[in-house]
This record gives sequence, C-alpha cells and structure tokens, in this order.
Amino acid sequence: MTDGRPPLPFASQTRRGAEWAPMRTAPAVLLAAALAALSGGCASSKPRPAVKEGIRQPTVTFRAVAVETLDLTGTRLGFEFLLENANPFPVAVAGVDWRFEVDGAVIAQDRLPGGAVVPASASLPIRFPVQIEFAALPDSAVRMAVAGGGAHYRLSGTAALSRAADAAGSVVPASLPAPAPEQAPVVLPFAYEDKLEMPRPPDIAVEGIGIDGSALTQLSLSLRIRVENPNPFPLPSGNVSFGVTLAGSSVVNAEARTLGALPARGKTVLVVPVALSLGRAGHAFVQITRGRPVEAAVHGEVNLGGFVAPIGFVGTVSATR
Repeated sequence: MTDGRPPLPFASQTRRGAEWAPMRTAPAVLLAAALAALSGGCASSKPRPAVKEGIRQPTVTFRAVAVETLDLTGTRLGFEFLLENANPFPVAVAGVDWRFEVDGAVIAQDRLPGGAVVPASASLPIRFPVQIEFAALPDSAVRMAVAGGGAHYRLSGTAALSRAADAAGSVVPASLPAPAPEQAPVVLPFAYEDKLEMPRPPDIAVEGIGIDGSALTQLSLSLRIRVENPNPFPLPSGNVSFGVTLAGSSVVNAEARTLGALPARGKTVLVVPVALSLGRAGHAFVQITRGRPVEAAVHGEVNLGGFVAPIGFVGTVSATR
C-alpha cells in the first residue's frame, strides 16, 4: 500500500467487520467527550451531548500471543492487538507504550513510534515482540515456573490516538472540522494476563530393574534410569546427580553422571549397578525375589549449562532377569 503508514510494528493491511470483543477501555464519559472534541474542533461554550451522533469509541482488543523462541536462557513472545475505528473519519496512532511484568516486577518496557493511520470504519493490527531473559525474573517466579505451575505475567499499555484529518485518500465530512493543534490525543489502555511458559527440567524415572545375579542374601541388579527431554527444543549437555530408594530403602546415594545433549523430546537411559542385600534392604529383597513389583523413587538435581533444577520420580517397577 502507499498510504504512508509504516510496515512495522503496524500491519499494512486493514480489516473491516472485526469480531473481537473489547477489553479494558478508557472511561466512557471522558473518552466520549475527547472523541467529540476530535470531531468538532475547538472547545465550545455551548452544551454538548456526552456522545456526539456518528462518533464511536475506538477500541484496542487482544487477538493472540505466540511463543516465537524458547530456550534455557529466555523466550520471545509475539503479541497482537487490534485497534478498531468505527468512526466515519480516520484516526492516527500517535504512539503505543507497553510494559511486561512478571509477579509484579517490570521485566521489559518500550514505546512503539506513531505514524500509522486507521482509515474510517476499519481496523489495524498492532504487533510487537517481547524478549524475556529468565535471569531477570524474580526467584519466586522461576521456582514456580520450573515446578510446572507457571509464572504469572501481565502485559499492559496505552495507545494514543488523534484525528487524522489530512490522511491520504481519506474523506473527512465537512461537518467534522479538524481539531485544534493543541488538542490532546485520546489514550486507550489495554492489558493481557497469562502464565509464562518456561523450560522444563528433564523427566527422570526408573524404567526397569534387571536381575543380573542372585545369591542367598544378595542380588546384583541393574537399574535403568530413563532421562527424557520434555521440551520442544534441544537441551545442552550437563550433569545429573541422584539417589534411588527401593521399597523405602536407599540403594543408590548421590550417584553423579554426565548427560550428553538431548534432542527435542529425546531421551537417554543410564544403567546403574546395585548390590541389594537382604540385611540392608530386606523388604525390597523379598519383593524382588518373589517376583512382585517394588516401589522405586528417584530424587536429585540436574545442571545443564547453569540451568539447575530438581528432578524426582516415584512409581512401581517390576524386576526381570
């Protein structure tokens, strides 16, 4: 298009007949009075209705958010809002201010320059990315997110609008004179809240127990510990340390292993030899020798390039020869 609007951060296309419901808007009476001023020019001493006929309040509504990138260091979210102008005259965007908060802490903020024009009875998508570095998040938010609960975030801002009386190709009714130069723009607030997606630590589990040998009071076992990457991106190499209990008895204490890089949704299996004695783990010994499933638990910590997170597993596992 050649209407003079910048291609970014405002889209070059407009939509008519949008179906998006309005979110938070400016107080109706104050905004209506401001819009009446936009259409009627200088202030007048004559009484004026709160909402002038033919003038409608513009709205800014949330459309979508997408995770554009996500890794162990941070994420980039792409937000899209829709600015709708139902008036018979064009509206100019003077600028958009936004800020991104996590658990009440401001993580990022910026101002989008103005210059875009929304034609009469049309709409304009407003798109912008927000880069979040996990190192800048509050510790409480990181712990909650890594645990699977997600960290609460809030994106809020304002869009400043003014009458675009001289927009190229626009038709301004003669009954709607241009505003006075000193007229203040109309400011529309917007907001959106959600949970912040963050990397998840590897899943760990006892995949199986192999019986390699047996004696009267001792079993030689091989524990197969599965480590799986639940993320849609690769995890770098690192270290994992863990302990294992069988039927409540500790059989592995502070085992340390090196983990190779894990592809997205990939997994690896660690084989840990265990000598299980009747005297030290009697209940587990009896359950396994009788061919019964035994309760297994894993607890530990993973360190992947500075990304440290707890890992754990509790489940029932059967032993095989």
